[in-house]
Amino acid sequence: MASRIPSGEIRTILDEHYGIKLGKVQKVTARISNHVLIASSSLGKLVIRLPQGQKTDCAEIDLEARVTSALIDSELPVRRIVKTYDGKNFVLAANGTPITVFKFISGKFLDKVERQHLEEAGKVLRQIHETLSNFENRGQLIHGDFNPGNFVWTADKISGILDLEHVRAGQVEEDLATLTAHYIFLLPCFNPNEVIKGILTGYGNLSIMEFKVQLVKTLEWLASWQVGKTGYFAERIAATKQGLPNLV
Repeated sequence: MASRIPSGEIRTILDEHYGIKLGKVQKVTARISNHVLIASSSLGKLVIRLPQGQKTDCAEIDLEARVTSALIDSELPVRRIVKTYDGKNFVLAANGTPITVFKFISGKFLDKVERQHLEEAGKVLRQIHETLSNFENRGQLIHGDFNPGNFVWTADKISGILDLEHVRAGQVEEDLATLTAHYIFLLPCFNPNEVIKGILTGYGNLSIMEFKVQLVKTLEWLASWQVGKTGYFAERIAATKQGLPNLV
């Protein structure tokens, strides 16, 4: 069930806690985990995130903010969290929903993906992992959902990394498997091995054996959520498994 927050309350919160006059809401998108408003304002174009239904750990939002700052310091294109007057990363609405405000980041999703884009995605993911290596003595942190729907492009470069609310401790191969599995399903014109080679060329060194395990697991998990075209997904998984023994 989506979070129900009156638009007037959102405008009041932005005015009182941020000093932002909210203008026209340009787009409303409902996603699995979040309700997202994209709006014009006195501070420019903003993204306003409202978690849907599930209870949100506010400590996770604060971690997301610190990770975001670290990635920006590493010159990675991450959308910046707008802080309140008193330096907080979110404001609780009357119903307890945390409202988080971000600066809008420009870019678009690719209409056509080529080998160079796969390499660029792998390269950027490597930079994320290097920045978050043993972050705050937590061990290796990963993006948690690094798929083509969570980054945008300007020309042939990634110009915006989105949705860092899933950041957590984990193995880098998990992020790589998520990225690779999505592209294997999205690019039927590419042999799965070509997708893998493109991404790994950009990324560099990793545990190949662990990557293979995570990739198969992720492919099968993604396929289990699909409705229709089950034959297509099964064929792509089979083709991937057939080529994995040659991946060294």
